[in-house]
Amino acid sequence: MPRQNRVTPYGELIAVPDRGMFWGNRGPLLDREGRLARYSRGQAWVICVLSFKGRRRQQWTPGRLTELYFLDEATGLAAGHRPCGECRYREYQAFKHAWARDAGKNVFYALDEAERDSLLKKIENEGKTKAKPSVTRFKGLGEMNPSQLRETTMDPRTRRLVQLTISAKDDSDQLMDMLLAKKRASDRRDWLEEKGNLAEVVP
Repeated sequence: MPRQNRVTPYGELIAVPDRGMFWGNRGPLLDREGRLARYSRGQAWVICVLSFKGRRRQQWTPGRLTELYFLDEATGLAAGHRPCGECRYREYQAFKHAWARDAGKNVFYALDEAERDSLLKKIENEGKTKAKPSVTRFKGLGEMNPSQLRETTMDPRTRRLVQLTISAKDDSDQLMDMLLAKKRASDRRDWLEEKGNLAEVVP
């Protein structure tokens, strides 16, 4: 039975029999019993060749780098990995220069419009770039690519957690429960059918 160590272009780890052209890692991902316990550990996500200087590894070993496999290099790059600086030195240098030229831009995340406007004003005042900032709005986690999801939600070093508090002395808590609770889908549908036409469409 295949192990759950094949990487999709979306960064997911799946179990399929397909063999890959490259392998890589995201750090030790297994628990003491050898079960997959985490999505990643560390930021050195690399793409390596399958054979290099006769080195051999005991695969799927707890406490060591967990071997992951990519169907091809495009899959590895799409999933957020980069060429290894040792076994693929030339590709790594080319990737590094291309990234610095085309993609090595500052990325900021704003919680609301006030914070967005503050960031744009700060960028304008610093005057370090002549390029016009590009603003993107996320309506939900499903619209993010793997690296954005990791930075904003999964990685405890970069994410921000905002506590939701309800202080109104009315039925706000019941309303929020109806809008968010998984078990109240039917109530939510009825509410949308009744109140949907009251929404204000903002251009």
